[in-house]
Amino acid sequence: MAEIIAQRTFTVRRAPKDGKPGEPGNKGEDALTLVVTPNTFVFQTNNKGVIENLAQNKGKIRMFLGQTEVVPSSIEITPYNCYARIVGDNTLHFDGISPNQWSGKVEITATYKGQTRTAIAEFMVSAQKWNEAKFLANDQQFKSIIAQNKEDKQGMERRMSTIEQNAVGIKLEVKKQTFGGVNLLKGASLRPLNLLSLQRPQYVTIVNYPSVAHFNNTYLSISRHGATHDEWNGCKFPVIKAIGGRTYTLSMFTRIYGSEQPYIEVKRSRSKDMSAPKNSYSNIPSTFGVWKQYTYTFDMEEGYNYLQIFIGLTRDGEAYMSEIQLEEGTKPTTWKDPDVVASMQRAGLDITLGRILATADTFRIVNSKGELTTVIDSNGQLVAGSLRTMDRGNGYMVIEGNQQSFYKSGIPHPMRWIGFTSEGWVERMYDETNALIWENGVNGQIFRQRPMWWENIATHVITSEYGYLDIFFSAHYTDAVARIFQSDRDEQTPVYKFHAPRDARGNIKALDLRTNIQETRDADGLLFRQKNIRQAKFSGIIRTDLIVPCTLTLSDGDHMTVEEREQQRKALEAAARFIRGQVDEIRNQFSLHNTYNVDVQIGTPLYRTQIAVYNEGRLTGEYYLYANAGNVNINNLNK
Repeated sequence: MAEIIAQRTFTVRRAPKDGKPGEPGNKGEDALTLVVTPNTFVFQTNNKGVIENLAQNKGKIRMFLGQTEVVPSSIEITPYNCYARIVGDNTLHFDGISPNQWSGKVEITATYKGQTRTAIAEFMVSAQKWNEAKFLANDQQFKSIIAQNKEDKQGMERRMSTIEQNAVGIKLEVKKQTFGGVNLLKGASLRPLNLLSLQRPQYVTIVNYPSVAHFNNTYLSISRHGATHDEWNGCKFPVIKAIGGRTYTLSMFTRIYGSEQPYIEVKRSRSKDMSAPKNSYSNIPSTFGVWKQYTYTFDMEEGYNYLQIFIGLTRDGEAYMSEIQLEEGTKPTTWKDPDVVASMQRAGLDITLGRILATADTFRIVNSKGELTTVIDSNGQLVAGSLRTMDRGNGYMVIEGNQQSFYKSGIPHPMRWIGFTSEGWVERMYDETNALIWENGVNGQIFRQRPMWWENIATHVITSEYGYLDIFFSAHYTDAVARIFQSDRDEQTPVYKFHAPRDARGNIKALDLRTNIQETRDADGLLFRQKNIRQAKFSGIIRTDLIVPCTLTLSDGDHMTVEEREQQRKALEAAARFIRGQVDEIRNQFSLHNTYNVDVQIGTPLYRTQIAVYNEGRLTGEYYLYANAGNVNINNLNK
């Protein structure tokens, strides 16, 4: 299956510590990937809260160059909230989980021929058995108290209070252990999707300098120095829907210089317009120039169902934030992209309307091997490995490299070929048997030997009785025009065009032993009723083009000025005079006079077609003819 990638083109620049633009970075690497299978682990606890299945959960680390597996020269890991190591044939092994931790990850970095790739393996701890044991213990305690204290009301009440407190404690503990795993914060992808509002963009930017970024992820940069008074520089995320009474955790990786601290504002509201909000604030501590994870957990009060996040600086400071995530629960999980749907729409994929509209400056198509096959640039230029047009009954064309091939419907080989060879540009013509007819190149035109063949003329035969247009009009005085423009009156007469055989130099040769060369030459290119040059030649009229409307109609005047409408009227009248001149030329040439009358007026339905007239197999003329609606079979147009 092909992979389709749509993105805006951008330039990646290296940056020093201050985040200012530096020199252009390197071009992208080859298709080298690092995978961990599986990449998500779930550990179960026993009824005492001890993890049972650490040893059984192992992950296989594999690296691929394209579709070929390769062996990395080195593998390094960085565990978070756990103890892990690499054993055996590049297998990830967990030795333990940090105390009081319910989720975490292991970052794996592998190197192959100087190229480095990173993968992440997540883990979660399920405490279901432990919680069930706690509930069971309290249930047993409750039954024991009832049995021992039936007559001791006060003692009973004290113990009931104890049980209630224990139950609440267990409920809260379970609540604290929950994690959502879904990033709710729209705009957190930091892509240009018009979701974020950057206050004072001269100080607040979205960048991705490889020397600064955390694992090459895009980050939010807030950098302000020299402010003389308080001013807010920061980022405002869109309003999102939340659920009152639940706990949420905001997490991100931060790289903060100096002692000035950015802060987070969490605004809750009962309405979508964020009126009468309830706010909470939290400072983000300095990391002194290194990337560290920051988390902030808060509760949504009952009745508050809308939420908005602000991140910014009050005055001076330099702070970078990456992989920003808001999720339900108390524990952060690995960052997820919250803007997939918005990115698809921005790239041109409209799910609701069922259409694709490419709006990116560069549209790329990559095959399953990672090879680039097709590109459409910002100027609309298509660059592809090959291009084939659709066959609509008249054949198709294939363009590949510097070659063009032209195919006839039903013929598997090209009938014509144009391309560049070692001798220069060459054009070749083939017959239906794939025999070379002629070649036109740097040495001039060279003919090739080819056999005789008959071409089936698949057009509409209007008449096979008259070889001259004036005679046809005279014979069909009242309905001559109608016979031309009503396709249901076309004759089903077979017509064949004869192509004489030729020798290696392209000269016509005798058809057979019974036919001399002159007879064959005279028949070459003529039309016959049968595939025999000694039989009757075709005389008649053939409609060689579709019947198409060509009505001269004024546009809606409501959308035009008086001057524009007058200019249009003059242009249409000039077109009408041109058509009348064509009609008069046919009438005068063949003395048709009133037998060929066409009312060419602005707004009057008008139609056009082309006919070819043959006499004794030879073309005597081709003409454009016009007709008004009354002489046209509307139901049989374009047949």
